[in-house]
Amino acid sequence: MQQTYREQTWDETGFALFFQAHASPLLDYLRLQTRTLEDAEDILVDAFMAARQLPHLAQEPPRGQFAWLRQVARNKMVDYYRRSSQGYVLPLEVAETGGNRDSENNPEHILMQAETLAQLQATLKRLPETQQELLRLRFTEGLRCPQIATRLGKREGAIRTMLVRTLQTLRGMYHTNQEETR
Repeated sequence: MQQTYREQTWDETGFALFFQAHASPLLDYLRLQTRTLEDAEDILVDAFMAARQLPHLAQEPPRGQFAWLRQVARNKMVDYYRRSSQGYVLPLEVAETGGNRDSENNPEHILMQAETLAQLQATLKRLPETQQELLRLRFTEGLRCPQIATRLGKREGAIRTMLVRTLQTLRGMYHTNQEETR
């Protein structure tokens, strides 16, 4: 017997049920694969947005839906790592402790690292006080955007936007400062 394909779209209730059924286990999987909860959440949102664009996925059995969703999340995660590997990231904890053990005895490396840290600190001081406070709350105190929003009395979305713009400004100022010193 031949099954005919009929167009079906996601209705709000159907998609909400789909999300409820699969979000938690998929987030657990992503959380184990990413550096931060926020990265895992971003990838999760991307995967569900891709699912939303495929109306025929609503006809699949739940097991097939999850298999498809997990594969899409995996692909999105690979894309995430490809993008993040394009630039070298030195964690703040490593910068403060002097780097890895192999380079501890290398005076040139220690001097360059100290100069880099001094340039970064000087650049940070040139930011407006509100941006300095935002970076301090996020990276020194380790607060997440919802916690920062509560503390500053702002919306979470505004804090996320402000954080992205602050980091872009800092990056631009830092690179400009490096070019000027060369």
